[in-house]
Formats: sequence, C-alpha cells, structure tokens
Amino acid sequence: MAKGKTSRVEDSQLGNVGPHWRAHTESGWMNKETFEYYLMQLRQLCGDHEIYLLLDVHASHRADECKELASTLNIQLIYIPPGFTDALQPCDLRVFGALKATARSIWCREQRWDPDRRRTKIDAVHDMIAAWNSLSEETIEDAWEIYTEDT
Repeated sequence: MAKGKTSRVEDSQLGNVGPHWRAHTESGWMNKETFEYYLMQLRQLCGDHEIYLLLDVHASHRADECKELASTLNIQLIYIPPGFTDALQPCDLRVFGALKATARSIWCREQRWDPDRRRTKIDAVHDMIAAWNSLSEETIEDAWEIYTEDT
C-alpha cells in the first residue's frame, strides 16, 4: 500500500511488484475502496472456489458497501473479535512470523554486502515478496493445523 493521491506513488514507493497487487490511498492505509479492489482481485484469482476470508474489524472491512460486494462475489467475511487476531488468525500464528524472519534475513544479508547503501521502501517490498515466495506450502498448512489443534 502506497501513500499518496495518485497511482504514480505506487511506482515511486512500491516499484514493480510483478503479479502481486498494489494500491494507494492518501493515508497509506486500507480504506473502503482499496478493500473492494482486494475483494475483486481475490475473486478473480480464486475463480469459482469458495472463499472464506478471515478479517480483523478494521472499518474498511465492515463497510456496508464492502459487505454487499463480498456477498455479490460469494466471499464469506469472517470477523475476528478485537484483541484476538493473534490467537484466532492462523496466519498470525505461524506464517507471518516465518515471513518476517525471512525478510529480516534478506535485509541483513543485503546490509552485509553493502553496508553504506541506504535501503528504500521499494527494497523492503521486494524483500517481502522474496520472503513470501520462499514460504513453503507446509508452513502455510501448518498454521491451519496448529489453529485447529488449539481451538
């Protein structure tokens, strides 16, 4: 998510993210319009498969227009109560930790190679994409297994 008024900020702040989605808002935070964009992209990606989307209770996720769009797209929105995402969101339990650790490792390696180079937000985005691409299916599946064992 880039911060700014026009789509040009996506290039300057995020760079080319390949097949991954990018958007912008004036605040740099998700809003109703960017969440609607996400829902449409998600439906296109998943084809006719059922979609159950676990969400926190951010205002953009609860906007009536977004709920209506999700219903139209046959996407089930499941809200995790405030304060419980760390306990009830499977990705928080396993995937995000592995993702952040891998991105941090990439960053450290790059800093060792060129300690004088100032890394940018674009660098961080590319590190996160590389970290995501390195996650195994087993890591993601483990999150759901841990979640079902704990609940």
